[in-house]
Amino acid sequence: MVWLEADEHTIAFEAARDIALRRLERSLACRSQVQQALERKQVDPDLIEQVLDRLEEVGLLDDLAYAQTLARTRFREKFAARRAIASELKTKGISAANIAAALEQIDDADEAQAALALARKKAATLTNVEPAVAKRRLAGALQRKGYGPADTWHAIEVVMGEQLTN
Repeated sequence: MVWLEADEHTIAFEAARDIALRRLERSLACRSQVQQALERKQVDPDLIEQVLDRLEEVGLLDDLAYAQTLARTRFREKFAARRAIASELKTKGISAANIAAALEQIDDADEAQAALALARKKAATLTNVEPAVAKRRLAGALQRKGYGPADTWHAIEVVMGEQLTN
């Protein structure tokens, strides 16, 4: 039956879609990550766009949801600051609008509390270190996670004050 035979475009589209779906099965991904997976398999650029558009239409690919999930996870589990999260999202190809929307779920008070929690966690490993060295190491740990000077020094002052009273 001739009418049941798929044309070359349909076969190529289904193969590209399968590659994209396998990438999404491994872990949540943004549009640019799925696009890179398809490019590595040398899929035609026009076909890549068609597959990505179709996945977005059916809700399997959503950069905003991806950005919000990644922001929540990095903030809660790794104590990453908004600045570090924004940088990571940008490198993953997320748009500025989606980055801003994802970071709206983290406010200044939450970020200050996370900086304090991270400083306490790090300070617990610095009990046998001189106070000046401990401050320097705490500052480095907080700054590597993306915290600004105000949150960093506030957290260090609180933690060092707690250690002096104990």
